[in-house]
Amino acid sequence: MTPITNAALPTSRGTYRSMPTYQPWSSKQLEQLSKSRDQVQISRFLQEKIPVLGYCTQALPKEAIGKGIGLKSTSSNPEFKAAATRYYKAWADSRAVDLRKEGTFYDLQARWLSAIIGDGEAFVQKVSDVSAASMQWSLADKSKRRLQLQTLLRDQLTSMGMTRTEQKDSRWIEGLQYNALDQLITLRVVTNDNINNGIPKTLDLAASNVFHLKENIRFNQYHGIPFIFRSNEDLLDVLDLKAIRKHSAKIRSALLGATTTRDGKAPNAMQAVMAAEREGNPSVDTGKRFVEIAEGAVMIPLADGETMSFFQGGEAIPFKQILEELTNPFVFGLGYPVEWIFGMGSLGGTAFRGVIEKVRRAHENMRALLYPFLQWTWEWVIADAMMPGGALAAFATVEDWSELDFVTDPDPSVDLGRNHTADMERLRANAGTMEDYIEARTGGSGIEVRKARITEKIDDVKFAISIATGLPMDQIIVPASIATLLAIDPMQLQAMSGLASTLAPESIASDLEQIDPPRSQG
Repeated sequence: MTPITNAALPTSRGTYRSMPTYQPWSSKQLEQLSKSRDQVQISRFLQEKIPVLGYCTQALPKEAIGKGIGLKSTSSNPEFKAAATRYYKAWADSRAVDLRKEGTFYDLQARWLSAIIGDGEAFVQKVSDVSAASMQWSLADKSKRRLQLQTLLRDQLTSMGMTRTEQKDSRWIEGLQYNALDQLITLRVVTNDNINNGIPKTLDLAASNVFHLKENIRFNQYHGIPFIFRSNEDLLDVLDLKAIRKHSAKIRSALLGATTTRDGKAPNAMQAVMAAEREGNPSVDTGKRFVEIAEGAVMIPLADGETMSFFQGGEAIPFKQILEELTNPFVFGLGYPVEWIFGMGSLGGTAFRGVIEKVRRAHENMRALLYPFLQWTWEWVIADAMMPGGALAAFATVEDWSELDFVTDPDPSVDLGRNHTADMERLRANAGTMEDYIEARTGGSGIEVRKARITEKIDDVKFAISIATGLPMDQIIVPASIATLLAIDPMQLQAMSGLASTLAPESIASDLEQIDPPRSQG
């Protein structure tokens, strides 16, 4: 599929509140906004103006993704399993995977999640170089990739150019066309930047070549909904409260104080200042009854018996708490405990552990939004490599080639020692594999770590024999019995008395004698 070029980002036609208003937003008004294409621009505006929203939208996905979600084959064919996992990792570890080369496949994962949260959705298109020469490109060359991905956002779609009747008859919904079975079949993308000056130029994409990233809240859902809109009008109220408080603070800061006179008139010096500010001939009284000093500070005159006072603190609900309460629906929608966002300093040990456990689940739920998409990319990349002439063509008959598992960074924990002990017990009981343990604790490849671990032990044995015999290390072959012993965990070996007896010291000594150099006679 040819990539989309000159994709435009249309300017929103919406308006936003940035100052206090006396007409509150109703739920009905907000519901209408959430159905319009301007909802993306509103969401982005709120992310910029309310720091906690920016954090939740940008930082939480990075915390959940970490260094990136890895993919590994779980095929029953061990050779294919290793080759496919290695091939996909090499393909993904390049900025050329992205059509704009803005990040590797792992770098893009957090950004895709941010788009789902902030914009409600994103669309990822397959872009392929179908030339025969590209089949021979080495994945070691990170400057190019035969298979690439292009990300499109919600505000790049449009149904403009059609009447409402035409859109309804052909089932177009703001840039997406669905068939009678509610299956997405076509996307219409803006390809020029003059959308506000007339009918835009567009290009239709077949949905079979595009993955629609969104959270599916209900059946037959067309567009994804930004998480921010789950707070209804609360986040707009946050802006109002902040604006009112700032305005009040500015007024109080500008008021230096008041003077008291018998008749309430300003002192003579101040009257002279106010008279000098009048205009016209003769001068016209402006009605101003206060004196403005440099930089906007003011003094107000009061008559005897007149007083001026301000409300002094003592709010029924602290301002910080009000803001947290208004933001909570958005945080709840993400599935995170509010303590993780607003601080956990006052939590005790048990409560702290409970919050961390909820965060771990929330991280996994967030990553799960990408799992179907990651499966889609695996099937595309590995299937292409299994074609004739591809790197995995020798495995074309493997039936479970699409079976895979996800490798993620370890989530936050306050019980690492306790968890490690429990993991060791599971390994001894054969209730898990060392690969799973390594991947859960480090986020690295269990297969690669196992190989490095055994290779290091064998090299140690070769080095010791080389020092003892004088033979070069590359000429030393470690016997199978010794290699087997090195591969078995000492604690597991203790429990495997039968195998331990077959690996008797006499047997090992016999193997070692076979590689000893012949002794001179005489």
